[in-house]
Amino acid sequence: MLLVGLRGTGKTQLVRSLLAMGDNDGVSDGTAGTADGPDAFAGATERVEVSVGNIMGVTLKLIDTPGLTAGAAGTAANASVLRQLRAAHRRFSPDLVVYVDRHDTDCCVYACHSPRP
Repeated sequence: MLLVGLRGTGKTQLVRSLLAMGDNDGVSDGTAGTADGPDAFAGATERVEVSVGNIMGVTLKLIDTPGLTAGAAGTAANASVLRQLRAAHRRFSPDLVVYVDRHDTDCCVYACHSPRP
């Protein structure tokens, strides 16, 4: 499962929550992070991190990615993130790509849209 979304939308937290549901140790395949998976105190994800866990008998490979930046100011950073996303997609061939978004804040904070009424 490849997780994609804007910065601060909870991609890493989703990985942690899913791994906590299962009967696993948050095993990492060594691509990034530690044997305990993403570090909760490391701040924003800066590179692709892969964690593998067993959730209700199903082995999942969770691919956490750096967040995209909203607006024109993030164009260069987004180009770098998109290169990482493309490489992760080619390397791991995920069965599922999940776009993570927030619905608990005004959408103007994360995107260049008009605020919700």
